[in-house]
Amino acid sequence: MSVTGIDRRSNASGFTLIEVLVTIVVVSFGLIGLAGLLFSAISAGQTSMQRSVAVAMANEMGDRIRANWMAVKAGAYDNVALTLYDGAGGCATTCMTSVCSPADQAALDVCIWKAQLQKQLPNGKGSITGDPSNLMCSVPSQACLFTVVVQWNAMDYDTTGTNASKVFSANTASYTVRVQP
Repeated sequence: MSVTGIDRRSNASGFTLIEVLVTIVVVSFGLIGLAGLLFSAISAGQTSMQRSVAVAMANEMGDRIRANWMAVKAGAYDNVALTLYDGAGGCATTCMTSVCSPADQAALDVCIWKAQLQKQLPNGKGSITGDPSNLMCSVPSQACLFTVVVQWNAMDYDTTGTNASKVFSANTASYTVRVQP
């Protein structure tokens, strides 16, 4: 003890309040950045999943076209409009229970395909366009090259442009494949 009875220490130890507040601010910025990175990763994963589904669905329709050559020759796949599946009557099940014509099988293929697009992709729809001008055709009016298009609404993270105030903006995405039976 000192002569006056008060022990004065000349060396202070520990953290000051300002040091603690600066540390909290630095850690907070790091956590906000990490949350943004996580959000971007989730968004990119969802976009990737939608594109994978679109690729698989377009290729599936290409396989269906290749498998039904008689319907291709009859023009059953030539012009399928880019519309949503209405689902009102469902798909005809005649081809599932008995033998059916190639045209009926083509109608069932398109119906099932459009129903799956609607179910697996947001606002998913598809179209098929036949191209009779392909030189590989044996019959001039017969489509020997098909363009299969899958279209859906992709929700993209938007921070610029007219939608900057929104977190997501709906953009139409599409995938196109050319099929030669």
